[in-house]
Amino acid sequence: MKKLFAIFLIILCQRGIAQKKEFYLSAYGAKGDGVTDDKVAIQNCIKDAYANNGVAVITPGKYKVNGAIYFYLKNDNLLSIKGQADKKGNYPLIFTDQLQSLFVFESDRNKPAGNVAMTRLELKGNNVPYSADHPYFGRDKYAGGIAFFNLRTVSVTNMIIRDIYGQGIDVKNWNYQGNSLDNRFTSVKILNNKILNCWGSNPPKKAGGPGDDYGDGIYVSNAINVLVQGNQVINNLAVTKQLGRSGIVIEYNCIGAVIEKNTVSGYDRDIHLEADFGGHIIRNNRLIGSDFAICVWGNLTTGEQKPISILNNYLSNEGIPTNLKLTTVRGPDGRAMITFYAEKDTRKNSVISGNTFNMVASSGIVGKSFLNVYENDLQDTNNIFNNQTKNKVSVYYQKKPLKVSNDTYKNVNVFFNESIKTDFIKSNNKLSNSTANTTL
Repeated sequence: MKKLFAIFLIILCQRGIAQKKEFYLSAYGAKGDGVTDDKVAIQNCIKDAYANNGVAVITPGKYKVNGAIYFYLKNDNLLSIKGQADKKGNYPLIFTDQLQSLFVFESDRNKPAGNVAMTRLELKGNNVPYSADHPYFGRDKYAGGIAFFNLRTVSVTNMIIRDIYGQGIDVKNWNYQGNSLDNRFTSVKILNNKILNCWGSNPPKKAGGPGDDYGDGIYVSNAINVLVQGNQVINNLAVTKQLGRSGIVIEYNCIGAVIEKNTVSGYDRDIHLEADFGGHIIRNNRLIGSDFAICVWGNLTTGEQKPISILNNYLSNEGIPTNLKLTTVRGPDGRAMITFYAEKDTRKNSVISGNTFNMVASSGIVGKSFLNVYENDLQDTNNIFNNQTKNKVSVYYQKKPLKVSNDTYKNVNVFFNESIKTDFIKSNNKLSNSTANTTL
């Protein structure tokens, strides 16, 4: 009996140690009435929780802020924030009526520090539907729902982030591609969030100035151990009237990211990879509302890229309204549901398998290509290419694949570069009202 009692005491002590002190926003004078500027109260609540290794609890309410809630982090304590839902299950709302970020967490770009975890809040910006006199479109300024600059670890779960002009979730090191690999984020977890109508567009300029540099649902660069899972990244074009830049971006020195079980819609590119070290897995996503679902680009100057795997995704142009004037970064000939490009064939042995490509006629943008490959030794297997439009949609192999097998093509033209010899038809590919130019 004494032994059992001792074990029970140990368990109680362990639970006591694990239980962090909670700091409630309601104790800091916040009004939560949707009128009063509650920025200082929120800042102070989080500051005390962070200083005492506790958790800031944002109590139910509608909190207006007239400036970004900003923290410069100098140590690796965990800054933890969670929302407390009201009786109806609604998360606390933090909003602004200005073009400004809502939360910014930052550290030294050359000596990163800081760990942040956020959950169960709703954040709302001041973006408005696109029009010819949109106040921010095409300008070199934007905001973020949550911005994490030069930190160590990030966890964002079960959040609602909406109506941001710029970036929904922004994770980056300000050294960009020149960042030391030792200074990357060591863990980024973005799980089960709703990123709604977060968009922006700064089309490339013909002469001078930055361009195509914001407008994403989720942006991650300079990170390892990245998991982007179960998110709804949806820019509802019927409401916003304009494409965002990219739903999910993995860029600059990232390696081994897993992007899975997300729904992405309403962006120029649903997923964009660039200047990364590869090793990523993109699987079981629903990528719609664009004719340019996945852009795999090279542009890495600091090393070689590992193969990536694109598995079991659904890709379609469905859901684009037909009455909008949408701005795209590339013209029709430069777009495909998957564009796969790497300089010097650095992504050899990458796999595209088990995906369903679906091109519908009832969309505001009907693409010309399902797949455009500029990489040797790509493995293309068990994909379905389904064209429901009157005109043929194409698949292009500009370089020689390692294999193309067990694919199904419906109303598709398959083109191989004339220098490529392949056993395409012998590899159990099925063509229905489709052609292939390969020479056996």
